[in-house]
Amino acid sequence: MNICERRRFFFDNFIPLLGATSYIWYESVFDPSMRAPMTLNYLTNFNPVQQHLFFEASNDSKLIDPYMIPSIVHRTTNNVDSYLRQECLDDETWYNSEYCNKYYKAADIDNPLCYMISQKDNQMCGILIFSKWRQEKFTLKHRQIIESVFKSLPWLFPDKVMIDPTPFFQLTPQLYKILSFLVNGNDKAEIAAYLGISEHTVIDYSKQIYTFFKVKSYGELINLFIH
Repeated sequence: MNICERRRFFFDNFIPLLGATSYIWYESVFDPSMRAPMTLNYLTNFNPVQQHLFFEASNDSKLIDPYMIPSIVHRTTNNVDSYLRQECLDDETWYNSEYCNKYYKAADIDNPLCYMISQKDNQMCGILIFSKWRQEKFTLKHRQIIESVFKSLPWLFPDKVMIDPTPFFQLTPQLYKILSFLVNGNDKAEIAAYLGISEHTVIDYSKQIYTFFKVKSYGELINLFIH
């Protein structure tokens, strides 16, 4: 079992103990000029519909996640690694947000509980844990549990930058999306069904990604993201 498989096994079994239903573990880079962080590597138990909404939300040029800036301010001001949604943003602002109703409600996820560590050069590694939409919010006790557990298992969140973000900015949105699905373990049939394209087209895109990253196989590609 490689490190990515260990992480997935752990999260798939640990997250339900918190009463959570969904999670996304990520490595990302954030620059002040960006509207949102760019995800470089991730693991998730999102279903295809939720993954679709995740990509649509991250590329929305009109709406911004109302949680993003307040969470950054809360983290830096209080020097904390974990935080509850309600510590950063009140219920009224959250539930009345057009962004939340368009993406979070549609994905049936709510109340993000975040744990994140900084790496360097504006890169970070963390996890967002979600309940179902309008279910009971996570509490301080949940936050204390994840912080205690995650800090005792440092292999879950590498504190060193492991991926050079530069190539990702050169990928087209479609190739970036295909790459993200490949890294998460989706096969060509699943990707084709989600994107509404043929498996042959997925194979063609995959070949372009292999060429771009100078690898010859899926195994070599995935090895770039296993750490």
